[in-house]
Amino acid sequence: MSGTWEWYRALPPMSITLAELKELRDYSRSYPTGTTLGKTWRTHVDGVVWIIRRYEEAPARIKGGIVQEMCKVAQYRPVIRVAMGRHAYSARPLVE
Repeated sequence: MSGTWEWYRALPPMSITLAELKELRDYSRSYPTGTTLGKTWRTHVDGVVWIIRRYEEAPARIKGGIVQEMCKVAQYRPVIRVAMGRHAYSARPLVE
């Protein structure tokens, strides 16, 4: 990836399995309705990479004397986690 992808590398990582990533709803051309905290979805960027977005709590603001609860859209870089089975390879040497 060229320097134009620095923003992607700068995103905080989120560990997720491939199955979990595929289960997330795809909102590549829009945002989901509602702003329920914790709602999580995936977005395909430029047809090249996936990012994970989630509604998270943001500081409340006061507008016209009324406190307004706010949320923000947080973005994460998916890091695919591979499930280890019974016969997973070990990082330690087999012969000493």
